[in-house]
Amino acid sequence: MKRVRIGAVTLLAAALSLVACHHEPQPTVPTPHSDLVANATINVPASSWRYYTIAVTSAMLSPHLEGTFTASGGSGNDIKVLVMTEADYVNWSNGHAVYPEYSSGQVTTGSFNVSLSTGTHYLVYDNSFSSVSSKDVTTTVHLKYDTEP
Repeated sequence: MKRVRIGAVTLLAAALSLVACHHEPQPTVPTPHSDLVANATINVPASSWRYYTIAVTSAMLSPHLEGTFTASGGSGNDIKVLVMTEADYVNWSNGHAVYPEYSSGQVTTGSFNVSLSTGTHYLVYDNSFSSVSSKDVTTTVHLKYDTEP
């Protein structure tokens, strides 16, 4: 009987040491980022636009652009805000039709949350429709994404 007990105790000790040595891999938690793109009041002259470029790399997980804006000036206190790819920006700035990732239409205030793909994107404050009045646009925009730890 002593042999059976000693054998059982030895077997139990060996099993416990295996459990103690076996480490389950810990799940990786992505690191969130929020890069400030704009936090200002910008002046957009009549018949013109202002833009910011946003570079999205393949290391950025779930990148998206979040922002708010409010325009003042002119008779309508209005502005158009667009987010578009680099190719669309080139076409748009040359007067061609494009399908932007976001287009506010001609409004006084708005907000957006736009998913972005890898590449260069343009955030445009467009006052080209106003031939007389410049606009002041108060805006706050962040590029949000995660990265692997």
